[in-house]
Amino acid sequence: MRRSVVLSGMAAALVLAGCARPAPPPTDGALIAAFEAHKDLFHEAVAEFDRAPGIEAVTLREGQAGPKAEPKSADPARAERLARILRSVGATSVAAGETGPDNAASLAVRFAYLAPTRWGSKAVKGIVYDRAANPQDQVPDTDAFARRGEKAKYLYVERRIEGDWYIYQWLD
Repeated sequence: MRRSVVLSGMAAALVLAGCARPAPPPTDGALIAAFEAHKDLFHEAVAEFDRAPGIEAVTLREGQAGPKAEPKSADPARAERLARILRSVGATSVAAGETGPDNAASLAVRFAYLAPTRWGSKAVKGIVYDRAANPQDQVPDTDAFARRGEKAKYLYVERRIEGDWYIYQWLD
C-alpha cells in the first residue's frame, strides 16, 4: 500500500512538472549581457557559417552527448565547434540561412535561447546576425512588445544591439 502511494505521488509530480508553465523568455538585458560577454564567440560562429557551406544548424540536446547537426551529413568537427560555442554563450541552437531580397541575399545566423516547448509556448527568442535586417521589424524593446500580448500570428520583431546584431523574437 505504502509503495503504491509513493509511486502514485511520483507519477503525479512528473505529470505536473510536464504541465508546468514554460520558463519565461530571456530579457533583452540578459541577451545583451550575453552578447557583450561573448562577442568574440558570436563572431566566430558567424565566420564558421560564412567560411564554407555544408552545415545549416546545430542544436544541443538535453541528455545527449553530442549535438544534432543539419543536414545529417554535416562535418562532425564543425558541428562540435559550433556546439562548443553554444555551450559557452548559453544558447540552445544556432542556424544560418539567406535573408533579404532575392538579388541581395545575405547570410543571417540565429542563436536561439528560448525555443518552442512540447507543452508550452511556441515563441522563439535569441540573438541574430543579419546584414539585411528589415527596419520595419525593429522595436526599441522586445520585452515590452511581448508584454502587450500581441495576438496576430507569426509576429516577428528585432531590437538592435550593435551593427548587424539584433535581439529577435517570434511570438505565437
